[in-house]
Amino acid sequence: MWTNNPKTNKKILLIAILIIAILFPIAGITINNYTTELLEDIDRKRAIQTKLRNKNKLLQNEVERLSGTNRLTKFASKKLGLQNPDPETLTVIIDTNYLK
Repeated sequence: MWTNNPKTNKKILLIAILIIAILFPIAGITINNYTTELLEDIDRKRAIQTKLRNKNKLLQNEVERLSGTNRLTKFASKKLGLQNPDPETLTVIIDTNYLK
């Protein structure tokens, strides 16, 4: 690549410096744009993650509310006609055939 002529060597060096001076800023801008895009994507995904966590908390609260003892007892008595017996009204009968 280098020649014995100093003027030609100087031109080659100047052309190489010119090319590098053009390519480095282009590469820097490209990297900057790509990095900015990635950071914005991370921010969007974090926002989605926060929304999903909040929705999950709401759904967990709803499950707890719907599966609460008072609600289930009320539902069983009104919709299904079931009664919650008093403890003293229960009679335990043990079949002796099962004990043998």
